[in-house]
Amino acid sequence: MILLVSFPRSGNTFFRNVLHDVYGLPSSTYHQEPGRELDADWAAYPVIKTHLLPHDLPPELQAAKVVYLVRDGRDALVSLAHHRKDIVEPGSDYYTNLLEAMLAQGGSYFGGWSANVKAWTTRADLVITFEALIQDPIGQVERLRGLMDLPPPQKEKLPTFEQLKFGVPTYGAGAGHHFDPQMPVKNFRKGKKGGWREEMPPEIQQLFWQLHGPTMLAFGYQDGAIAWQDRPLKKVLIESSKIFSADNDGVKRYVLELLAHISLFVHDDPSWQIDLFNKYEFIPLDGVIMSSEATTTTVYQPEFTYENKLLHIKASLQKLLPGRTYHFLSELYRRGPFRRLLTWLRITVDAVKNAQLKREFNTLLAQYQLIHFPLPQHYEGKEHASSAPLVTIHDLTHKLFPQFHTPENIALAEKGIQLAQKNNAHLLAISEATRQDLLTHYEFAPAQIRVIYEGANGSFSKQEQPAQLAAFLQQLGIPNQPFFLTLSTVEPRKNLAKVMAAFRLLKAESPDQQLQLLICGKRGWKSSNLYQNEQELNQAGIFFTGFVPDEKLPLLLSHAIALCYVSHYEGFGLPILEAMQCGTPVIYGNNSSMPEVAGKGGIGVNTQDVNVIKDAMSTTSNNQAVQAALAAQATAQAQKFSWLKAAFQTLCYYEEIINQQQQ
Repeated sequence: MILLVSFPRSGNTFFRNVLHDVYGLPSSTYHQEPGRELDADWAAYPVIKTHLLPHDLPPELQAAKVVYLVRDGRDALVSLAHHRKDIVEPGSDYYTNLLEAMLAQGGSYFGGWSANVKAWTTRADLVITFEALIQDPIGQVERLRGLMDLPPPQKEKLPTFEQLKFGVPTYGAGAGHHFDPQMPVKNFRKGKKGGWREEMPPEIQQLFWQLHGPTMLAFGYQDGAIAWQDRPLKKVLIESSKIFSADNDGVKRYVLELLAHISLFVHDDPSWQIDLFNKYEFIPLDGVIMSSEATTTTVYQPEFTYENKLLHIKASLQKLLPGRTYHFLSELYRRGPFRRLLTWLRITVDAVKNAQLKREFNTLLAQYQLIHFPLPQHYEGKEHASSAPLVTIHDLTHKLFPQFHTPENIALAEKGIQLAQKNNAHLLAISEATRQDLLTHYEFAPAQIRVIYEGANGSFSKQEQPAQLAAFLQQLGIPNQPFFLTLSTVEPRKNLAKVMAAFRLLKAESPDQQLQLLICGKRGWKSSNLYQNEQELNQAGIFFTGFVPDEKLPLLLSHAIALCYVSHYEGFGLPILEAMQCGTPVIYGNNSSMPEVAGKGGIGVNTQDVNVIKDAMSTTSNNQAVQAALAAQATAQAQKFSWLKAAFQTLCYYEEIINQQQQ
């Protein structure tokens, strides 16, 4: 018995077909995939294929002779990304698949290309390269004679790559199980070396060499090499006060997800220094736990203010002096001129300290080449920094729909964008709609604005758990009946009044249908009128759940008929993506960014027309074929977005801006 081992997409299946067709040697596979059975007598085969790492093999395979196939990692990863898109997870995003396979987080993808190659080549009895295999298949297989008995080759039976792709191969098409004539076409893609040149974007080539350069060079893969050593240090500072706030809004989630995924790329890369700052405190990216609660290791923190020192002195005196003495001195301080004098002194000293603090702060800011502000409201006060500014613009609701904002927030948002315009800042828009709004309402050049879409957290996925749903609905005091769902802070911009009116029309038209509308989210401003006669609303099937914990949202979204997200305006509309990632279609406002995010995964409606909203509800609840088709489209559309891709594109944008500054 020999083990035929490789990282996926490195010629293993082609090798097995040559062994079978030319030498008459069958082979089996050892894997640990749930839901896929091993051959009953797999251990009796002369050749056993696996992609697993050595420590994952059972005892009966530990002593076997090992033949390892190694392929240029760029070709292997490109082919693997396509394989996932075409076969493993149809419709998934090629670019995201490529990033995931390259990073191989948590030991996924059989440890990753470098780890798999290094783990096996140190113990392999024979190493064969893919490039040599496709050039001389029989010559390379003949090298196995030193490890096992081989019958004479029937060279006339050697299959070509085209024959395997468009024929009925023994391996690589589900033959003997569930043969699919399209499987070989998808499985045997090109069978050549250097295909990565056509399909691996330059920025990912650079990432590849950063992660896998030493292994590539060790195995002689130098063609197209990109120097990753001695890259100049890039220093980036990210304003991060949002992650320390008590809010749980979309901007906080944006910052947390972005930082968490950026850290995956820069953690072991000495060419990046990324720090955060919260007010006057500087924090290294690695010092922040990327969760809803952030903890820090401080790089720089200002001294205690004069006022804090005074409070400390007062507390010490209270402990040291007898009660009567302290009370007498306290009254003397309160009534006499000392208090006014100390107040003046405090103001004077604090002004001096603040000026010093700002100087120290600006000195530190100057050490960074780029400062990223994830919210324009936080740009004020830092606009004089010499570093290149980058500001994320989530939406322009403060300008387009001022009635949905407080005067204070309108002023802060407008001032931040005006400062960005004045200082020729670079902008990151989270949708094309937001980019177009910026170009329409402000004097930014198109080249200043980059669109980088958000993603949805990986916890949002299909959860078909009716028992858990029933228990949760019972906990909320809601009947276990089919329901539509809304998900947002309850405020005027979300247009919930018209959604409720549309639902009541639907119920009036179909009184026998047991339908409900669940309105999930905390109370926002100007929403009290929606809660009037709440008992009457419950009787009509409308329930306000209040805030729903993040861990419960996928359960509700997965079982909803549709998410009703009929907002007047959205810069992105993250709940739309979260619903689609759970396989749930969306009834959305046909405006702003929502059509580009939802794609064909829902029904766009006029937010002002209650009857149109009602008709969309009727379609999704009464026509199962339409609902199923929309759900399939929703799943496919959601696969176009990911935080991993967003973080990588943001990092590339950082580097592009820094390079521009240095020219």
